[in-house]
Amino acid sequence: MKTESANALSQLFEIDRATMLRALRTTPPDAGDGSRPTWKVSTAANALAAHRASVARVDSRQHLNRNGTASADTNYQDPLLVQLHAQFDEANARLRTLPTLEARRRAAIDMVPVIGRVDAALRERGRLNGLDADAVDLRADSLYALQLRKFEAPCQWTIAEVWAAMAERVGA
Repeated sequence: MKTESANALSQLFEIDRATMLRALRTTPPDAGDGSRPTWKVSTAANALAAHRASVARVDSRQHLNRNGTASADTNYQDPLLVQLHAQFDEANARLRTLPTLEARRRAAIDMVPVIGRVDAALRERGRLNGLDADAVDLRADSLYALQLRKFEAPCQWTIAEVWAAMAERVGA
């Protein structure tokens, strides 16, 4: 059974030493004497996962357990993001009921501010939650592109025409 020190585990998991020590604080060592405890990688991974689940995000609600410790709500949905996505879904549903192609195209272009608010909120919340900025931007860019793809069929646009119409609205 191979075991590692907290320092070696923090390097292995690419996290800072303090986070690894906090995660292992309540986990008994798998080996080592009292002055130099060591843990198996699987034990440390489980401890780190439990630690991350118990640390609340910026925008989540913490629930107190009976012993007074807090754990994050893993099913939490940010009310602002839920509201913004609902606004987009409602506007998209209205767009699809419009009778003429020209009306649908105008409605799609009018949805640009809603898409912009969703995009800005996603980026802001991701950064506030301490996520990697590049990962947050990649996720937000992907969702932005997916939202624009929803205009192709009802507006009879190619994806290039969708991007051009949205850029024209943003520039206006």
